[in-house]
Amino acid sequence: MRVPSCLCKSLESVFSFRIRVVTDLQPIFSRTEFRNSLHIKNVGVALRRSRQYVAAADSVFESPRISNFPNERTGDGV
Repeated sequence: MRVPSCLCKSLESVFSFRIRVVTDLQPIFSRTEFRNSLHIKNVGVALRRSRQYVAAADSVFESPRISNFPNERTGDGV
């Protein structure tokens, strides 16, 4: 089973979620990555939970982009 890059496994076999903050949003979040332990040792459950975290991270990253770069979303160019 292929494990996505956002999942990391500790020495104790506990999975954690890790995702890089996009370069243009790093000043807003004051960090380069988000990390959180899933507190799970089962790879199947970790995969499902990581998908939920990815969806949440995408929505968190999308919000500042809409407010900081409104012309890119609407295509106005001005």
